[in-house]
Amino acid sequence: MNATSLGRMGIVGMVTALFACGGVELDEASDTDALFHESSAALHHPEFTRKLRSLDGYVLDEARLQNGDTESICGTRDLQHVNSYDGRLGVSQTYVKKYKGAVGALTSKNAPTGSKYCTGTLIAKDLFLTASHCVSSKTVGHFVALGYERKPGGTTVGTQEFFKITQLVEEGAQKGIDYAIVRLERDAGSKYGITKIRAQDPKKDAPLAIIQHPSGEPKQVEAGKHQGLSGNYLRYADIDTLPGSSGSGVLDADGMLVGVHTNGGCTSGTSGANSGVRLSQVAKVSSIVR
Repeated sequence: MNATSLGRMGIVGMVTALFACGGVELDEASDTDALFHESSAALHHPEFTRKLRSLDGYVLDEARLQNGDTESICGTRDLQHVNSYDGRLGVSQTYVKKYKGAVGALTSKNAPTGSKYCTGTLIAKDLFLTASHCVSSKTVGHFVALGYERKPGGTTVGTQEFFKITQLVEEGAQKGIDYAIVRLERDAGSKYGITKIRAQDPKKDAPLAIIQHPSGEPKQVEAGKHQGLSGNYLRYADIDTLPGSSGSGVLDADGMLVGVHTNGGCTSGTSGANSGVRLSQVAKVSSIVR
C-alpha cells in the first residue's frame, strides 16, 4: 500500500485497527516503522494526529497552534527571556548566549507585529528544523523571524530579520514522525549560527534545555532533566513550554540538538511530562538528520 493510499484511509485509523486486532507487538527499542508505536501515538500533538488522519488535506491552522493548551507549565512557570537570564535554571548564561541565535519563530507575515505560531532551529545556513504539525502546503511563502528577543533588562524588542520559506525539504508525517525541515530563501546561519545535531538519545536524568518562543513571545529559555523515552519521544517533566513552543529544539548539555519539542503533558501540579521527538528516530528516515 502506498503513502497516498495510507493518507486516504487515515493512518491513525489504520494503526488503531491493527492494535485492536492484536496484530502488532512493539517495544521502545523496535526499529519497526514509527507509525506503529502505540506509546508514540499517545504523545502526538493533537494537530499532528489531525494531520495523520488526512495527509493530503492537512491545512495548518495558526489559531490552533497559537491558542492550544497542549504545551504546558510543569509546576511553577520558570521560563526566562534569553537576554535577562540569570543562570539559575541549570544551564549557564554563556550557554544561552551561544545557542539562542539559531532559534527562530514561524510567522505568516514579514512584519514585526505579525503573530508567531511555532518555533524552530537553524541546522544549516538555509535549513530550519521544526515540527511537522507546524507546516503544510501553505508554509512555502511564510517566514522565519530571527532575532526576535527582548533587549537586556527590559521589555523592548530588538530588530527582527525575516527569511522567506521557499521549500518544504522533509516532512516526517509520511513516516509518522512529527518533524519537518524547510529551506530559507537565503543564508541565515552565517549570521545567526547553526546548531549541530546529535542523533543519539540522552541518558535518563541528563540535563536538557529548550530555547523557544512560548505563546509567540520573544525568545525564552527553560531547562530541566530528561525523564525517559516513550516510543519516538523524549520526555521532560520540569521544562515549561506553551503554545508556540512546538518545533523548538531540545538541546543537551553540549548545546547539541537531540530532539524537537512537540507536545505538552504536564499538569497544573507536579505530575505528567512534556515531550519531543527523538532525533535518533528522525535519523532513521531523514537524509539530512544524521
